[in-house]
Amino acid sequence: MGIDGFKTDGGEFVYDDGVLFSDGSTGAEMRNGYPPLYARAYREFIGGERVLFSRAGYTGSAAATMFWAGDQRSEWGELRSALTAGLNAALSGAPFWTFDIAGFAGEPPGAELYLRAFALACFSPAVQWHSEPPGGQFGGQAESGVNDRSPWNIAKLAAEPRVVEICRNLLMEREKLTPYIREQARLSAKTGRPMMAALAFDFPEDPEALAADDEYMFGEKFLVAPVLEKGAAGRNVYLPKGVWRDYRTGEIISGPCRLFKKCDLGEIPVWEIIP
Repeated sequence: MGIDGFKTDGGEFVYDDGVLFSDGSTGAEMRNGYPPLYARAYREFIGGERVLFSRAGYTGSAAATMFWAGDQRSEWGELRSALTAGLNAALSGAPFWTFDIAGFAGEPPGAELYLRAFALACFSPAVQWHSEPPGGQFGGQAESGVNDRSPWNIAKLAAEPRVVEICRNLLMEREKLTPYIREQARLSAKTGRPMMAALAFDFPEDPEALAADDEYMFGEKFLVAPVLEKGAAGRNVYLPKGVWRDYRTGEIISGPCRLFKKCDLGEIPVWEIIP
């Protein structure tokens, strides 16, 4: 039928502690054991050439599926929480992860939140926008009744036509990175190295890297420091030991160091480590 993948979205966890499984186990006993069995069954059914996309799992699930962060509201605090969730999932052994750009639920995001989230998504393992239906479980919706989080609908709702152009430019930048992303995805599948790793993963002896919870390595080469605050013209960044090239300007900086990086809408602070 031309289907490239399945999104399990809730079927992978146990809803009732009292349910009985075929071997006599209860839902309470299988609460953690069921998710990896579910993911494995799906993986065996769809084969290795298709994608399985889940929002719940346990030890062993990551061998069969990739994850997304669930149903966040379209709020700045939720964007920050989504990044935390992604880095925690990666450190827990899940190499592939993403989130719904600028949230899934509630009132649609403004242009600034949407573009900051879109930039983060383009430097993550996968890019997805998604939304609850009008009058969905959280009840928020646009006056038009259209909750679609596509760039063109956000541009219309926010009366900001630049949104479409900026998102197009970000996606074109990601397209340029496709060979690198594929290479790093293969490495992750082979070794378990997360594609989106907290700095502690690569710089475990650096106390400041251990404390940096809002920056990450995208694959082995790129350090990404997304802007996560409303109205911010940029952000403070920590670069660990090494020689770093600014992805956008080409400027060379030696770490360890701290700096403030200005960042317009549609940009995201990224550095490439030079071997």
